[in-house]
Amino acid sequence: NSDKSWGHAVSRDLVHWEELPVAIYPDENGGAWSGSTLVDEKNAAGFQTGAGPALLLFYTSTGRSAMNPKAAEPADFVQRMAYSNDRGRTWTKVGGRPLLRNVTPLNRDPMVFWHEPSKRWVMVLYVGYPISNPGNHYTAQIFNSENLKDWTYQSRIEGFFDGPVLFELPLDGNAADTRWIIHCANMKYKVGRFDGKTFTPETELIDAHKGSTGESAYAAQIFHNTPNARPVQ
Repeated sequence: NSDKSWGHAVSRDLVHWEELPVAIYPDENGGAWSGSTLVDEKNAAGFQTGAGPALLLFYTSTGRSAMNPKAAEPADFVQRMAYSNDRGRTWTKVGGRPLLRNVTPLNRDPMVFWHEPSKRWVMVLYVGYPISNPGNHYTAQIFNSENLKDWTYQSRIEGFFDGPVLFELPLDGNAADTRWIIHCANMKYKVGRFDGKTFTPETELIDAHKGSTGESAYAAQIFHNTPNARPVQ
């Protein structure tokens, strides 16, 4: 379970996909668990070497792997980054200190995006409170950064488990009136407003799974910045 890797596939239409070699393998810092990827068009992290922008990959490093078969420790889970200057065909991990040290046991799944109204980078991270084992208190925490390397805690959103995803949609199709949606891996979500630092819910927790058949999806991700600006899940 600790030796998870990042698979890799490419597409021109988000429907038909070609599988490529594995992008990120476990290493001495542990397995490579879930996270997110973005195009650093502003070169905020400073990794771009060619004409095109670098791709940045944010993931949870678990501490334990086949390359580091020590006993697992509660503080092992930290957030790390890798970058690519060849459209994601090869990746270089950023060594040294992690982007975020352990907050609580098993904190994981960094989702990173640019929030244009507040001109800041945002990270949404699953962080159990006070500890993140099943049966304890679940939260998603919000962090901000200017350079994608140094992150500052801003707020937390109650009641969200792993794989938190935060994105904006037009309300009833009206592009002039938008709301933000946060959902976690089990697809339970809240609707509200987001100012770059704090999510203010306007609904209670909504369960996207209808009926009694159990979970119909798990840990779905969002593609942003498509040509027509439509988020694709």
